[in-house]
Amino acid sequence: MTEALRRSFDSLHVSNYRRYFAGQIVSVSGNWMQMVAETWLMLELTGSGVAVGLTAASQFLPILLFGAYGGLIADRYDKRRLLMLTQTVMAVPASTTTHAFPICSYAAAMLSTRSTPVCSG
Repeated sequence: MTEALRRSFDSLHVSNYRRYFAGQIVSVSGNWMQMVAETWLMLELTGSGVAVGLTAASQFLPILLFGAYGGLIADRYDKRRLLMLTQTVMAVPASTTTHAFPICSYAAAMLSTRSTPVCSG
């Protein structure tokens, strides 16, 4: 192993960083799955590429609008509490999406007489 490659993985010798790194892999994977699921649902419901594009763009709108304000908050408040709050808030849409697909699919199967489901799950 070359010296540069070995230096790249030196941070993994710290147990707290390994935990953080593993948590980030899970978190970012979940975020991407949620983004794909939302845009796919929009495509299934509307069949419109424009609606899919607007959905994808709107996912980044809060960062654009509130990013600077978030930096101000991060500088003024306790980092640990702030991270716990933001991660809890981020879990709400993810759990809603997770629970919405089976409910939507069941409702479409029970209530719809159409040959194609109202939403897929």
